[in-house]
Amino acid sequence: AVIALDNVDRVRNRARALLETNRGLVNEFLGSHPDLDCEPSRFGTTVFPRLKLGRTEEFVEMLRGQFETSVVPGEFFEQPQHFRIGFGGTAETVRGGLERLRAALEVFQRRPR
Repeated sequence: AVIALDNVDRVRNRARALLETNRGLVNEFLGSHPDLDCEPSRFGTTVFPRLKLGRTEEFVEMLRGQFETSVVPGEFFEQPQHFRIGFGGTAETVRGGLERLRAALEVFQRRPR
C-alpha cells in the first residue's frame, strides 16, 4: 500500500489508460452486435447488455460450458434478460473474452428454437 501511495499518479494513469482501452473494445463490440441492447459505456468497469432473442440463462450456461467464459447473469440483479460483462482486466484478457462472447452469440443465434 505504501508503494502504491508513493506512486499514486503513475498507478492512476495506468488504470485510466487500461480502462479507456478496454472501454473502447467493449463499446466497439456492443456496437457491432444488433442481438444485444446496451448503451455504450462512458464510465465504470462493467456493462449490462440485454439479450434480445432467446433465454439469457441458456446463453450464459452455453458461454460458460462451451466457451469457458463467464458473465454474471442478470437474474442476480432482477433483470433476467441481461448479463453483466466486466472489463477491468488487461486488454488482452478483455479482447479474448469478447472474442469468445462473439463466437458464443453466433452459435446461440443459429441454434434451432
